[in-house]
Order: sequence, then structure tokens, then C-alpha cells
Amino acid sequence: MIALMYFTGIRVEELCNLKLSDVQIHERSGWIYIYGKDNKQRKVDLNKSIRKVLKQYKKEYQGNLKGEYLFDSQRSNQVTTRGVQHIVTIMLHD
Repeated sequence: MIALMYFTGIRVEELCNLKLSDVQIHERSGWIYIYGKDNKQRKVDLNKSIRKVLKQYKKEYQGNLKGEYLFDSQRSNQVTTRGVQHIVTIMLHD
């Protein structure tokens, strides 16, 4: 999550709303479709580093996800902004 936000500049809410179908990864290119305020869509290119991270994530977790969203939580099929804030806080204290 943190790497995706860092390399793409997406907002926490946009990260939470990211669906598996919004992520396109190919051998030499990749992008994500972001739906922001007023449901406006934009396409964000993914560099080689984040494509590698996302490929590994999807390989490990895609079968275990609860729904259509890229990131889920223990209680829901979609992670919340508060959940992401909690994860970042934990990462900063380690």
C-alpha cells in the first residue's frame, strides 16, 4: 500500500477504492485507473519497481481477497482510510 501511494502519488481514499480490474500490468508497462473526486477517472503509469511489487502481491493474495478490491481488511472486502492510517502508523513505529 505504502509503495503504491509513494510511487504513484495516489490519495489514501483512491487507494481504498482501487479494484483489481483497475490494475493493468504487462511485461514492459503497466498502469492503474484511479477514480477521484466527482468520479473523474485518470490513468497513472506504473514504473518497473511498483509493477514488480504489485505482481508479487497479486500472486500471493489474489486468491485470498474477499472481493473485487485490491486491498481488503479482516472485517471487510475493502480496506478503509482509517485502516490504511493504522498500517502506516504501525510501520512508522517499527
